[in-house]
Amino acid sequence: MEGSLIKNTTIDLDVSKIISICNDSGISNITDVLPYTKGYGHLCWYIKTRTNKSYLFKVNIRNSSKQKFNNEIYSLQFALKKGIHVPGIYSRGELENETFKYYYIQEWVRGEDASSYLKKVDHTEKQHFFFNFGSEVANLHSIEGTYFSEDIIGTNKYKSIKELSKLRLDRTIDFLLSTTILPKALLLEIEQKINKKILQLPGEILPCFTHGDLHLGNIIVTEEDKLFFIDFESSKFYDPILDFFKLDLWVFQEYSNYYDDFIKGYNQNRNLGNLYEERFSLYKSIEYIYCINYFGNLYRDEKMLKQFIDLLVKWNNEN
Repeated sequence: MEGSLIKNTTIDLDVSKIISICNDSGISNITDVLPYTKGYGHLCWYIKTRTNKSYLFKVNIRNSSKQKFNNEIYSLQFALKKGIHVPGIYSRGELENETFKYYYIQEWVRGEDASSYLKKVDHTEKQHFFFNFGSEVANLHSIEGTYFSEDIIGTNKYKSIKELSKLRLDRTIDFLLSTTILPKALLLEIEQKINKKILQLPGEILPCFTHGDLHLGNIIVTEEDKLFFIDFESSKFYDPILDFFKLDLWVFQEYSNYYDDFIKGYNQNRNLGNLYEERFSLYKSIEYIYCINYFGNLYRDEKMLKQFIDLLVKWNNEN
C-alpha cells in the first residue's frame, strides 16, 4: 500500500500519510486502509490491523471549522465520561496541505447503522430497537449543563433558552430577508408568531446535552445489541426537545408505528417536561427557517429547499 492514493469523494489521501498518522498514535500492524462510503458529514477510512482491533479515520467536511471540530471531539469525550455509548477517540490532529484539515481516529464499533439494521429485522425487533433508542436518547438528555450554548464547549454562553432561541431566530430571519427566497411580508408575519411562542417558553427549562443531528445514520447497532451514538459536531446545551425535530422528520415519517415504543423507552428514564407540544412547535418553526437558509444558500438543494418552504408555510397556516 505504501505510496498509493485513496480516493474518497472530494479528498485524496496518500495511504502512507494515513498509516504514518496511525503509527504516531500507537496503532501498528495495519493491513488495510479502505474508504468507508457511509460518512455523511465526514470522509472516513476503515483501518484494519492484524490484531482484533480496527479503527476509523475521519475527516470533517460538512462542518469543517476548527470550532465545530473541537466541539465534536469534546462532546464525544464528555459523553463517554458520562457513560453514554460512543466510540473512543485515539487521536486527533490537523492535515497539512489539504482542503479539509481536521481529522480524528476513533474506535471501530462492530455493527451497522440503524437505517440498514431496521430494513432486515421483524416487527418485534423493531419495537425492541425503538424502545432502547428512546431510553438511550433520554440518557443523553439527562446530562445537564450549566449554560445554554450552540455547542457543548460553550463558545458563547446564554442564561436562558428564550435568549438563545431569539438569537437563532434573529440570525436566520435577517439572513433570509437579504435574499429573495421568501416574500418579506411572509417572513415578518412568521417572525412575529415565533417571537410570541418564545415569550411563552417555560422558565424552568434546563440546558441539557442535545445531539443536534439525531437520525438513524448516526446510530450504530452493535453485535451485542447496544446502541452507539456517533457524529457530535452539532451537539449543544439546549432544550433537548430540539432533538425531536430531526427524529420527527427523518425517522418517524418512515417508522411512525414505532413512535409510541420510542416514547415509552424515553419516559422510562426522563420526562418530556411542561408544554412539550408548544416547545416542539416553536423549535420546528426556527429549524424550518434555518434549513431554508441551509438548502437555499449554503448547500443549494432545490428539492430540500422546496420541502422546507412547504413545511414553514404549513406551520404558518396552522399557527
